[in-house]
Amino acid sequence: TDSRHCTFLITGSFVNEMKEIFEEKRFFYRFAERIKLEPIDEKSFSEYIIRNFLKAGRVVTKELAVYMYKLTEGHPWYTQQLADISYGLTRGYLTEQIINQSFTALMELHNHRFHAMTSRMSLFQLNFIKAILDEMEKFSSTEVLSKYELQSSANVNRIKEALQKKEIIQFEKGKPYFIDPLFKTWLKQIYFS
Repeated sequence: TDSRHCTFLITGSFVNEMKEIFEEKRFFYRFAERIKLEPIDEKSFSEYIIRNFLKAGRVVTKELAVYMYKLTEGHPWYTQQLADISYGLTRGYLTEQIINQSFTALMELHNHRFHAMTSRMSLFQLNFIKAILDEMEKFSSTEVLSKYELQSSANVNRIKEALQKKEIIQFEKGKPYFIDPLFKTWLKQIYFS
């Protein structure tokens, strides 16, 4: 098709809502196509970090740039925030200690928002999230229902729908994923620990 007569809608938020509009309800059937952008690859992002630190005379090893990328699961916004905090703390050479200190600061920066997100969740939803973090797969099995106090498989379906509407998780091929990787880390390291 001629790209001069195309309209592009670029979204980063409300992943589940956009999926519902364009794929499930098909409001724009045959008029729209979803093109999922792939994450920025580790190599390109780490080279970008190294280059930008070098511009100001600060040195980052490839291993530490990759470490930053992995801490944020390559999420562009969080990776750049982490790099920016680390940049501000670096005098000469970036160290792992500075990155860890920066990552703690990044978590604290988003702490209030994450607390607000969890405060709007029911106990069932929090238990379901705990089951996801514990890498459970069969959420409606008797064992999981009992261990995580989820009550019934009908309740599990309601929980899944609610968490998708709140844009906390999404399902790909039946498997749950957290939309926000830093929120997932915060839940593991702070909320549930």
